[in-house]
Amino acid sequence: MYMSEGKNKKMNVKQISERLNKENVKKGFEYIRRNGVSRFWTLAKAKAFPAGKSYKEWYEEHCPTKEELMRQREVEFSVQPLISIVVPTYQTPIPFLKDMIDSVRKQSYEKWELCIADGSLNGDENDTKVIRVREELNRYSMEDKRIKVVYLEENQGIAENTNQALALATGEYIGLFDHDDMLTPDALYEIVKAINDYDYDVLYTDEDKISEDSHDYKKPVFKPDYSPELLCANNYITHFFVAKKSIVDRLGGFRKEYDGSQDYDFIFRCVELAKKVGHVSKVLYHWRMHGGSVAGDPTSKMYAYDAGKKAIQSHYERVGIQANVKHMERLGLYHTEYKMIKQPLISVIVYGEDDEKKKRCSWFKRKDYSNLEILASAGINVEEINALAEKARGSYLFFVSENLESVERNALQQMAGVLQIQNVGAVSGKVIGRKHTVEDVGVVFRTNGDLCKANYGIGDCDYGDMFRAKVMSNYSILSLNCFMTHKNTFEELGRFNKHFSLSFAAADYCLKLRMHGKRCVMQASTVWESKGSMRTGIINDEERERFYKEWQEVLRMGDSYYNSNYAKQGALYILE
Repeated sequence: MYMSEGKNKKMNVKQISERLNKENVKKGFEYIRRNGVSRFWTLAKAKAFPAGKSYKEWYEEHCPTKEELMRQREVEFSVQPLISIVVPTYQTPIPFLKDMIDSVRKQSYEKWELCIADGSLNGDENDTKVIRVREELNRYSMEDKRIKVVYLEENQGIAENTNQALALATGEYIGLFDHDDMLTPDALYEIVKAINDYDYDVLYTDEDKISEDSHDYKKPVFKPDYSPELLCANNYITHFFVAKKSIVDRLGGFRKEYDGSQDYDFIFRCVELAKKVGHVSKVLYHWRMHGGSVAGDPTSKMYAYDAGKKAIQSHYERVGIQANVKHMERLGLYHTEYKMIKQPLISVIVYGEDDEKKKRCSWFKRKDYSNLEILASAGINVEEINALAEKARGSYLFFVSENLESVERNALQQMAGVLQIQNVGAVSGKVIGRKHTVEDVGVVFRTNGDLCKANYGIGDCDYGDMFRAKVMSNYSILSLNCFMTHKNTFEELGRFNKHFSLSFAAADYCLKLRMHGKRCVMQASTVWESKGSMRTGIINDEERERFYKEWQEVLRMGDSYYNSNYAKQGALYILE
């Protein structure tokens, strides 16, 4: 069995008061309307025991002190690139404009230039908003020669305005910055530190939201390391994004037909050319929340989400993936339906100890994927399962517990479609239990060798950390509950390790895939229902120790898809 997320501590009065506000009450009633009272109580119970610190407490402890910033200013990196921060401004409220510029001027790494293209002029030179913005920009550019400003004769839209700012850039790296947001004072220092550790082509950081009055930091986004499949479901990279100018120059700038999600399209095109994508696991960017922003009101810019869908579709076309992209119910999330010209033979290997349940697995034949063979093991023994896999004739092997049944008719079609993607070595689906809670949606490993279920026990309608309980994303490890891989890859990697139970055998196989440059994908939009308890063997301390010795170098580096700011033990996705 896998470890759950750990036992949470009870919420204190202060945490309750922080959560019991008008916004959350409104969200609660909306959740009940969409998902029902039963699922709401499942969510409420999960939220009632969050454990860990509040983000406010955590942020106050982790933001750099004046002494730390002074020390950073004295560091002499062997590589000291000029970073060009490009910003398109448009009638920016003066307090926001000042905050934005001042946050750059306060950087502890001082080799930067701020490139601003102001498109505030919209037909009336005497407009007070235009005059005030340009007065401030003039003042700042006179005070600091690192601030470059070009005034546009008309507003050309965010993509073209950004291109005008980009034309001012002379640095080795380009950073994208919105006109009403803020950088932390150590943002560029941490970026350059990462570049000195590894010659990254592009980098991104963690972020949070900042209130309109600039006093309240909330809603942190602690991201995984580069997850290609998650990027195709949600622009999780967003801010702060930095790319080599040599790559940016090859792109031909931002494209106006993607206005609203021009950064999403830009990020896709950058990572397609990048040899290495870096992630700085620190909150270095504050995204402003106010009435007109997407951060404050997702429905305020529906055109942006349509442009996001178009950006994903264009990415697929460029890399040769045949697929259709659709909006999900929550704006900003996307579902991909993969096309398969042919249906290769899939060998379905059913494991478990109930012969009657195995006989009922003929339901596979009634689904939309007809080219199947079904093989049943004598139990949950790894050697028996390996023997069946050796006999299997299919191009794909699909290992499934006897207790599972797919919710969607096209489950196998979609999972096999994911395996068509270059360098994807395995794919799994989301498993929900009889109480409408998540039983399996990916596995996180700890540095001591423990295996923990991601988002375990949340409601089946809940989105989980980084929306990953609902969308496609990458994990280091998948369980064997409903697990598909290529037959030839399975044979090349030596099948499942017979010295492990299924839980660690699956983990061992997934880490072998990783060592061979293959990714594991959780297709959380492909849902499977558990009709009973799922057994994958009993894990003992001896087996855990054996797994640790086998993979200790990988384990010590930490799970790349589990943010390093989260707790190292106990419950997942909490702050220590």
